[in-house]
Amino acid sequence: MGGFQFALTWKDGVLQYSEILSTLGNISTIKSPFQFKIKGLNKKPEKLAGGYRLEFQTVKGEKSLLVKD
Repeated sequence: MGGFQFALTWKDGVLQYSEILSTLGNISTIKSPFQFKIKGLNKKPEKLAGGYRLEFQTVKGEKSLLVKD
């Protein structure tokens, strides 16, 4: 587990987007209370009780951009 750095951008107390840097190339699992997507990834989060979950393979050194959907 681990191997990720996050840069969060907020506006008026609301998350606008998050940039995720993979430092090891691990599988990323993101859980969120709101619906989101990863730009450029053709995979949708799974709806769960109380939120959403997405698991995807990352590439070492690459960034992913999480945005509200």
